[in-house]
Amino acid sequence: MGAMAQTPPPIKIGVLLIDGGPFATYASLVNYGARSAIDILTAEGGALGRKF
Repeated sequence: MGAMAQTPPPIKIGVLLIDGGPFATYASLVNYGARSAIDILTAEGGALGRKF
């Protein structure tokens, strides 16, 4: 039997954020920026055929 093509698993990205205290405002901005970048990269086809 021939091998069936498998979809590669998505790439996982982690972002360390401090969501309390004086840095909470920056954490929300970093979170928004990271999610926006992931959405853009995924819309452009991901990396090496893999989604994020």
